[in-house]
Amino acid sequence: MNLKWFLPLPLLLLSFSFLWWFTLGFSAFTVFSYTLKKAGTPPYPVPSIKLICHNGKVVSLHNFEKRDIYVNFIYLSCYYGCPISLTKMFYLIKNSNGGDIFISVSVDPERDTIPKLKERWHLLGGFNHWLFCKPLEKNWKPKFLKMGVWVYRRKDGLINHTLEIFRIRNKKVVEVIPVTATTEVSGS
Repeated sequence: MNLKWFLPLPLLLLSFSFLWWFTLGFSAFTVFSYTLKKAGTPPYPVPSIKLICHNGKVVSLHNFEKRDIYVNFIYLSCYYGCPISLTKMFYLIKNSNGGDIFISVSVDPERDTIPKLKERWHLLGGFNHWLFCKPLEKNWKPKFLKMGVWVYRRKDGLINHTLEIFRIRNKKVVEVIPVTATTEVSGS
């Protein structure tokens, strides 16, 4: 028996087992994909998240039954992914049937004030069915995680976060739309 494989082979198997466990079966290789995968496969429930919007109204993602809600996550001082995500939302709005609700939620509620959210809403067309909101609750991050949204404030002040757009119907995420997808509003 050749003993030179006695130690390396179990270590290799242990390494692959750990990698398999850590990546949820080799299916999630970034923190963003890991968070989405942990949330579940659509349809999965959306936690009740209270938001205050640019118009001063308080809403929840549970408020809009029997309508599709498209939700993305942004912050106003972002100059990387958020403009792309907002452009995608604008595209979805322009191609919607008018009965859907669109909500852009700030992941920087301390700096993104209601007047700033209202200004951005106005600059992007002031659509009545597009709300710019921020979490009303202090402990909002765990609820975002349950939904599949990862948020991390870096030391330089920038915020890394999930850019996907979530389509919600009847309190469940029914579709996760990659920000780079060329999909139409499905309405199904």
